[in-house]
Amino acid sequence: MRVYRLGAVPFARTRKAAFSGEGGLQASARWHTAGHLIVYTAQSLSLAALEILVHLKQTNNIQPFCAYSAEIPDALILKPDPLPPRWRSRIGVSRRFGDTRLCLCHPSSRPANGMFCSIPHILSSRRNGF
Repeated sequence: MRVYRLGAVPFARTRKAAFSGEGGLQASARWHTAGHLIVYTAQSLSLAALEILVHLKQTNNIQPFCAYSAEIPDALILKPDPLPPRWRSRIGVSRRFGDTRLCLCHPSSRPANGMFCSIPHILSSRRNGF
């Protein structure tokens, strides 16, 4: 599966920086609370761009972004348990769900190149993030 990621230049000047997961240590997002190494990707570049657009505030000073893609072997993509009710409308519900999955996957049990979980994209019911 090919996945895509857009990152603001100050944080994603290199592929290594874009896929480091360090942003998850600083800020919470849909599927985790701050303090976890995590990388969000999308099934298409356009979906990755849409995710950036919905988070941009009105501004005249839009910073440049870098685009990256990566290939994830299908055998390494985990399908999550059934999602809890109200995961779309209550961010705390989706964060607890994601944090639980992150804690269950202790680093010693992960493949050498990481763990990948297919999750529904909040903006498109037919597309997933990883």
